[in-house]
Amino acid sequence: MTLSHWTLSRKLIAAFGAVSAIVVLQAVFVWASIRSIDDQLVSTNAKLIPQAQRIADLEMNIIRASLETRHAMLMRTPEKRDEAI
Repeated sequence: MTLSHWTLSRKLIAAFGAVSAIVVLQAVFVWASIRSIDDQLVSTNAKLIPQAQRIADLEMNIIRASLETRHAMLMRTPEKRDEAI
């Protein structure tokens, strides 16, 4: 049976089926792309969280050292403070 012998309804059904198949394939490709991007974001986020924690720990160490230095300077006698400055 050639295409010219098909009735209009069969041609419309075939066209609808072809368009539907194309739309489904495009949806699958978009879903795969989004999943890949999501996996990359999760991986990047997993790398950034420990770095942010290390930065926060370093900031706390700097603040603690600064406060300890300030405390040590305030606990000195006025004469020794003047010498240190």
